[in-house]
Amino acid sequence: MKRARADGCPYSVEEFEKSRNAMHAPVSTFSGEVPAALSASGPPFRLTRRRVPEVSAVVRAAAEKISERRGHFRRTTP
Repeated sequence: MKRARADGCPYSVEEFEKSRNAMHAPVSTFSGEVPAALSASGPPFRLTRRRVPEVSAVVRAAAEKISERRGHFRRTTP
């Protein structure tokens, strides 16, 4: 969970389903509620451990864009 919170895009490598890797990113509302998530998954020979950072970045960026459209904006801390 710590890694998921820090990365903003948790992933699993054949953790929940054999022969399936996946990553997920939260979609937030203006109030910070998380009613949905985006995910990408695929077989390990296509979605390899090496590709996890690349695909996670795409999933996270798409979720952030949807969240912004729903009125949620990232808060930056000084």
